[in-house]
Amino acid sequence: MRVVGTSLLMGGAMEEGTVLTVMSPSDLVEHARRGMVQIHGACERPIGQVLFDCGGRMGLMREVNQTSELARIVAGIPTAGFTTYGEFFGPLLLNHTLAGIIFDGGKGG
Repeated sequence: MRVVGTSLLMGGAMEEGTVLTVMSPSDLVEHARRGMVQIHGACERPIGQVLFDCGGRMGLMREVNQTSELARIVAGIPTAGFTTYGEFFGPLLLNHTLAGIIFDGGKGG
């Protein structure tokens, strides 16, 4: 990877025919809420979760004053986790990832 003029030149192994998509910003809180609703809905009885949040994502949420909104999304289920360094190239943040593990206390969980 290197900067060429005002462009970021990135390289990596890709299979021929792979489709790439340019990311565009979205509402981080709404995106997290939809994801949590979906995954919690797939559980019989969610009893806990461990979340890993990209540092760049959390920094952006602080800038736009949305951290308390994110906290409300995960309220009601015991939560642990940490902020990861994130995916950066120099000063450029490459994505905003929130990943996690949900524990299901239902009969099948």
